[in-house]
Amino acid sequence: MTEPTPGDTPREPLLAAAQVEDVVARTEELRAADFPDIPAALLAGVLVAERDNPEDRAAAARAVGRVIDAHLAATGASPNGKDTA
Repeated sequence: MTEPTPGDTPREPLLAAAQVEDVVARTEELRAADFPDIPAALLAGVLVAERDNPEDRAAAARAVGRVIDAHLAATGASPNGKDTA
């Protein structure tokens, strides 16, 4: 029988589901109070991108970039702050 490699063993989540819900709820409270111009869906997408890539910062950054790019494309805005429409 072969020994499992580190990639073969399932990892415990960094946060329990209840803790993830607390982070999402508190982050949404802060967004609504301090940054109401940021859409809730954008924040949710960023949080999901981070949650799905806890071990790989580069992958998380790319995923967040895709979320932001999709939001900008959907709203007709460009990354430099000027409307593209």
